[in-house]
Amino acid sequence: MAAEGGAAVSAFLQVLCEDLRAIIATSKLSLVVNDELGRLLKTFHEIPPTTVEAAEDQALKSKLLRAWLRELKEVAYDAADLLDHLDDLQAPDQLNNDVMEEEVIPRCHLCCIFHSCCTLGSSSTLQHPADETVLMISALRKRVKKLMRKHSKEVLHLQPPIRRDIESNGAVLQGLRPNPNIKELTIRYNHGPKIPIWLEDGSLINLETLEIFEASIYWDLSLLGQLKSLKKLEARSFLKLPHFDRWKEEDDSQRFPCLQKLYLTSCTSLKESTYLPLTLEVMQLSHIGWRTLPRLQQNRNHTSSSSLTSLYISDCYRLTTLQVGLLEHRNQYQLQALHDLVIMDCSELSYLPDHGFSALVSLKTLRIENCRKLRYRPVENGSALLPSSLLDFKLIKCGALTNDSFFMGMGKLHSLASMEIQDDRLRVDDDHSPEETIFTSLPCELLQHFKSIKELEIACCESLEILGLQALLSLKCLKIYSCKNLVACSSSASSPPILLEYLVIENSPLQMLSGELLRSLTNLQELKIMRCHELESFPNAMNEDLHCLASLERLYIDQCHELRSLPHELATIPSLEELIITSCRSIESLPENGLPASLVMLIIRECPYLKKSCTKEGEDWSKISHVFYIEVDGRNVNEAISSKSASFKEEEGEE
Repeated sequence: MAAEGGAAVSAFLQVLCEDLRAIIATSKLSLVVNDELGRLLKTFHEIPPTTVEAAEDQALKSKLLRAWLRELKEVAYDAADLLDHLDDLQAPDQLNNDVMEEEVIPRCHLCCIFHSCCTLGSSSTLQHPADETVLMISALRKRVKKLMRKHSKEVLHLQPPIRRDIESNGAVLQGLRPNPNIKELTIRYNHGPKIPIWLEDGSLINLETLEIFEASIYWDLSLLGQLKSLKKLEARSFLKLPHFDRWKEEDDSQRFPCLQKLYLTSCTSLKESTYLPLTLEVMQLSHIGWRTLPRLQQNRNHTSSSSLTSLYISDCYRLTTLQVGLLEHRNQYQLQALHDLVIMDCSELSYLPDHGFSALVSLKTLRIENCRKLRYRPVENGSALLPSSLLDFKLIKCGALTNDSFFMGMGKLHSLASMEIQDDRLRVDDDHSPEETIFTSLPCELLQHFKSIKELEIACCESLEILGLQALLSLKCLKIYSCKNLVACSSSASSPPILLEYLVIENSPLQMLSGELLRSLTNLQELKIMRCHELESFPNAMNEDLHCLASLERLYIDQCHELRSLPHELATIPSLEELIITSCRSIESLPENGLPASLVMLIIRECPYLKKSCTKEGEDWSKISHVFYIEVDGRNVNEAISSKSASFKEEEGEE
C-alpha cells in the first residue's frame, strides 16, 4: 500500500490519504475503528501541502528541515504499515469482527496512536512528530501477532466462573483439563482450594508458559516443578499464601528442569525463600514478602554456574540486606552471566553486599532507586564496588549511598557509557550522620577512569560543587538538574575541545558555562536552559564567548521567569538554526544585534513582550524577517502575513 521509499514526502502523503480512503470505504472492521481511521485521514489532510513542498525545496540548505521531513516520512510510513496490518486482519480466514473490536484494537489504544500522529495536524505549526508514535504502532503489531497465536490450539486462557463454595470452584477448574499439547496456559480468578491435578501430574508435557493471576488459594507452587517443558512461570496477585514447600532442597535439579523466566508479583505473604534452578535466565520479584533473597540450587558433583542474565527486585518491603542470599559476595561468582540488575523501592533495605557487586564480572546495567536506607560497609583492602564491565549505572534517590566515599570507591569503570545520579539527601533518615550523606564533587581524579562515558545526568545534588568535566573525553550528552551550588565545571586552556553535543541546564547556575569551558564546547549542537528562576541576565563571560559555539544548531530557553534579556551576542552563533523561547515573561525584546543569519525556525510561546514586538508592525520585525518559519503562541506569523496580503490584493481587485 505504501509508496516507494525514495518518493518525496508530499507525494507519499497523497498516496497514504488515498489508501486511508480506500480502507475506510471497503472496511469490514467495527464502526469504532472506522471512525478512528477517518480522524487519521482528516489529520493528514490538515498538514498544508505548501508547507511540506516548501520544506522540500529548501531541504538542501537546512539540516533542521531535512530532519523534519525525515521524521514526517517515518510517521507516515508507520501509519501506512498499520493499514497493511488492518487490511490483513480483515481476511475471512483470520478473525471475526467481534474479536477484532474487543481484542485487537481497543478504542483507547487506537486513540493514543492516532492522537500521537495528530501532533502533525495543525496547519499553524511545524512540529516534530511525537517520538512515541513509532513505539505505539509497534506495540499494536505485537498485539495483533499475539491475538493470532491465541486462536491456535497451542494457547488457552481459563477464567472459570466464581462460585461461593470453594470446593465447587476447585471442581470447575479440575474439569477444565486442557489438550495435553497445549504450550501456553493462563488461569485467572481461581478460588479453588488447590492446584488442579492436571497441572501437578506432569501430563502437560509440552506446556512452556504458565500464568496464574489473582488467586485466593493456598497453592504449593513447587508442585508445578513436574512440568518438564515449563520455561516461563508467572504468579501475580495471590491473596493468600503461595509457598514452595517441596522446593526447599538445595540439590533438586529435577524440579523445573527447563525454567527460564520467573515472575512473582504481589505475593506479599510469601515469606520463605527457596532455591532457584540454575536454568533460570530472568527473574522479577515485585511486592514479595521475602526478608532475604533466595539462593541457587547446588550440584553436589561439581561447581555450577547460573544462567541468570536479568534480575529485577522491586517493592520488597521486608527485604533488609543483600549480604545474605543470591547477591552475597561469595554467591556472585555463580552469577557470571548476569547482565542486568535493578533494585527499586525497597524501603527497609539497609546494606549492599560486602565488596559491592564487584564479582559480577558480566554486569552491564545496574539501577538502584529509592532505597533511602541503603548503604555499604567499607571492607579493609576491599576491591572496587562495581565491576569494570558496567555500561550503564543509575543511582536515584538513595540518600545514604550518595556520598563522596561511595563514588571514589566505585573503581575504574573504563567501559561505562551512561551514568545517572539523583540525590535525595534531605529525605535520608535522621540516624544517618551528615558526613555519610554529603556528595560534593566528581573530580577529575575519579572521572579520568570513565574513558567511554557518553551520557551523564546529575539531578538534585544540592551539595555538589565540582565536576571535572574535562576528564570525560568521550562525553556527548550532559544533563544537570537542580544542582544549585555547582559553579565549577573545570576545564583549562590546555585541555582538548570537549566532544559534548547535547547540554541541558535546569534550575542550576549558568556560571558553570563561563570561561574556558564555554570556549571548549566547539562540538555542542543543542543547548537547553530551563527553569533558572533566579536568572536575570546571562553572565558577561558567557556573552563574550558565544561565538565559540561553532556547531550549535538548537537553543531552547524555557521558564526563566526573571530573565529580562537574551544574550547580546546571540547573533554571533554561526550555525544556529532553531531558537525556542517559552514562558519567559520578562524578556522585553530581542537583542540589538539581532539573530543569526542562519536561523530557520523561531518559536515564541507565553512571552507577552516578545509576542507584541515580533509582529510585522513590531519593533523586532526587522531582526527576524529573514527567518523561514516564525511561530508566536501557536500562530504561524509568516502564513498569517501571506494570508492578510492575499486578502488585501483581492479587495483591491474588486475595487
